[in-house]
Amino acid sequence: MEKKRRGGESALAKNELPAMGFRRIRSLAEEEKALAARQEKRRKERIKKALGQALKWGGALAGLAIVLAALITWAGPVRLSNLTDAFAMLGRRGEGFPLEISYGNLKQAAMLDKQLLLAGPTTLDIYNRGRYLLHQLEQPFDTPMLRIRGGRALLFDRGASKFTLMSRSETLYEKDAGQTILCMDLGRQGTVAVGSKAETGTSEARVWDPKEKLLFAWNCEKEYIAAMRLAGNGKSLAMCLTGTQQAGVYSRFVNYTFHKKEPTVNLSFENCWLYRVEPMSGGWFALGDQALYLIRRNGTTETLSYDGRSLELCAAGENGALALALQDWGKNSSLLRVYDRKGALLLEQSFTRPILSLECYGGAVYLQLDGLLLRWKKNGGFVQSQPLPQGTQQVYARGRDLYVLTIESVELLKPLWEELDGTLLRQP
Repeated sequence: MEKKRRGGESALAKNELPAMGFRRIRSLAEEEKALAARQEKRRKERIKKALGQALKWGGALAGLAIVLAALITWAGPVRLSNLTDAFAMLGRRGEGFPLEISYGNLKQAAMLDKQLLLAGPTTLDIYNRGRYLLHQLEQPFDTPMLRIRGGRALLFDRGASKFTLMSRSETLYEKDAGQTILCMDLGRQGTVAVGSKAETGTSEARVWDPKEKLLFAWNCEKEYIAAMRLAGNGKSLAMCLTGTQQAGVYSRFVNYTFHKKEPTVNLSFENCWLYRVEPMSGGWFALGDQALYLIRRNGTTETLSYDGRSLELCAAGENGALALALQDWGKNSSLLRVYDRKGALLLEQSFTRPILSLECYGGAVYLQLDGLLLRWKKNGGFVQSQPLPQGTQQVYARGRDLYVLTIESVELLKPLWEELDGTLLRQP
C-alpha cells in the first residue's frame, strides 16, 4: 500500500494527470482595461463597416447619376415625359366632375390618353379623371390645332409659325418654324414634322427628333403640303400634296425615308384633293374629296369611291382601323364604313340620323347620334348608351368612362350599354 501511494504521488508530481482548467484571477483594473479594449475594437469594426456601406452606396448613387445623365442626354425630355408625368400625377385628386365651361368660348377639346384637354381663348388646360388641373399652358392662337400621339400633344395654329410640344404635366419645348405652318404631325417617340410655306418654292417639310435635331428637310417647288404622317418608327414621312394645273386641281402622294434622297413612293391623282393620310399595314389610307385610296408601299393603289356621298367625319385607331362617316346628299341619313388595318371593309351600316361625332378607341368605334352614343365592336355588334345630357356637343369614350361636353359643363358618366334600338338603323 505504501508503495502504491508513493507511486501515485510520483505520477502527480510528474504532471501525468489531466489539467484541472484553473485560470489566474485578474484584478478589477485589468478587467476594466480588457473590456475597454473589446469595446474599442467593436467600435472600430462598426466604423469600418459603416464606411464600407457609405462607399458602396456612394458608388451606387454616383453610378446611378451617371446612368441618369446619360439617359437624359440620349433620350431628352420628350422620351422621359411619360415617366415624369407618372410621378407628377401621383396622388393628384381634384374636386370631381362636372366642370363648368362655356362651350361657345372653347377653341378645341381632345383627349390625351385619359386626360381631358380644353383649349380656351387664352389657356390650354389638362385635367385628370378627378378634375385635377395637371397643367395649364398659355394659348396664344386664334384657331389652335392639336396633334396627339404617344402620350404627348402638339399645339399649333395654321397661319402662325410657332408650336408647342407638351406632355400631360409639363411643357417640353416651344419652337418657331420660321414660316407659316400649313400642317404638322407628331410621332410616337416625340418626333415633330412641320409642313410650311417656303422662302424658295411653294412649301417645305422639316422633321426634328426629340432633341430638336433636324432629321429631314425637303423643298416642294410646285405643290402645297396638305397633310403629313410620320411612320411608327419615326424614320419616314408620308405627305399629301395639292397643286393646280390648267385650271384643275391635282394631288400627289409621296413617302420619304430620311436617309434616302428620292421618295420611295411618288404617285399623282388627277382632279381630286387629298387632305388626310393615316397608316395601315403595308401602306397608307389617303383620304380625298371623292374617294378613299389604299396606297401600298410598292406603289400600287386601290380606289374606294364614296358613291356620291360627302365625307363628313373620319377617325383612326392606334391599331390601324379606320372609320368613315359619309353623308347622303339632301337626306337626313348617314353611312358608317369601318376598315381594318389591312384595308378590308369590316362594316357598312346606314343610319336614319346624321352621325355627329366619330371616334376609334380600344378596338371599338363610337358614334354619336342625336341624344345617344353607339358602340360597335367587331365581335360584339352595336349597343347604345343611356340618353346623353341635354345640350351634348362632344363625347369621348375612355374605357368605362364617358366624357360628355355640353354647352355649360363637362360631365363624367358611366355608360349603361344595352341592345341597339333597331329604329336607328336604315336597311339597305
